[in-house]
Amino acid sequence: MDRSDPEGRKLDVPGLASGAASIMAATFAVIEGENRGYGTWWIGLLFAASAALAVVFVLVEQRVPDPVLKLEFLRNPTFAAANVVAFATNLSVFSVFFFTALYLQLISNFSGFQIALVFTSLAAAMILAGPLAGYWTARVGPRVPMVLGCALAGLGLFLVDWKLTATTSVAALTWPLAIAGLGFGIALVTMTAAVLTLVPSEQSGMAASTVNTSRELGGVFGVAVLGAVVNAQLTSGLTEKLVKLGIPVQFRQIVVQFVTTGGNISAVEHSPAVKGHEKIVAKVLVAAEGSAGHGVHLALEIAGGIVLAGAVVAAFAARHKVVRVEGVEV
Repeated sequence: MDRSDPEGRKLDVPGLASGAASIMAATFAVIEGENRGYGTWWIGLLFAASAALAVVFVLVEQRVPDPVLKLEFLRNPTFAAANVVAFATNLSVFSVFFFTALYLQLISNFSGFQIALVFTSLAAAMILAGPLAGYWTARVGPRVPMVLGCALAGLGLFLVDWKLTATTSVAALTWPLAIAGLGFGIALVTMTAAVLTLVPSEQSGMAASTVNTSRELGGVFGVAVLGAVVNAQLTSGLTEKLVKLGIPVQFRQIVVQFVTTGGNISAVEHSPAVKGHEKIVAKVLVAAEGSAGHGVHLALEIAGGIVLAGAVVAAFAARHKVVRVEGVEV
């Protein structure tokens, strides 16, 4: 029940059950697909079940008197664009935090303190952008801030990808991450403000929960799907290289552990298990580092492309002026 609704609402149990089950199935499939492989039969079955449950959810919401989500909201282009931006932005936020930190630990050998210091500029920029975005959206509407926010976020991600090297420094990453943070802050605040002003106040809880669900799904899909991309780049061809180099099975396991746990090359080279084979293992680990780095760069580029696609959606779908959804009118 939305607490701001003076008339109160009845609990939509079928809608809650089907919607939650659909999201749960999709989330579990995405996460486990990275570990078990997306070609696994039961992963495909989970995706199919999620799609079927989503259809059930839509059919239920069209018939119940007090739905969890009024589907009429999605007919409003600004509302739909805000949810797309929510998904794309959160996907990119989680990606830049996760994969940049992975690279800095795995390839650049940054300490935990250095990694935290690198992300300070991104966090600070997001905080500063929040109130500015709220004021700006109130003045000009959601379209321009959403487009600019996504564009800055995408630009920042591509700049981070450019500056992320084995010899990078904290200073080299500070300004690209600040640009990305500024874009994220603008986009996140604008899309939230847009959906809350689109609907009557008594249905603001419904609108907020919808956009929050889009955000959470973006985070889940970002880490899991892009993680699978990194993992594929990381391990592709590695076993073949090990076989060609004549690396015994136990040493192959050391390499696999290295590339999947984010250890650093010096730790593996000084392991007692590789005594007498340091040079050849070092060559393999350097190759593994290169594969891991390529995977991270590819993930950042994909995330940057997705958030830029969010900018395109906002540019064509979102309106300059907020048009409130009243019943079925959009």
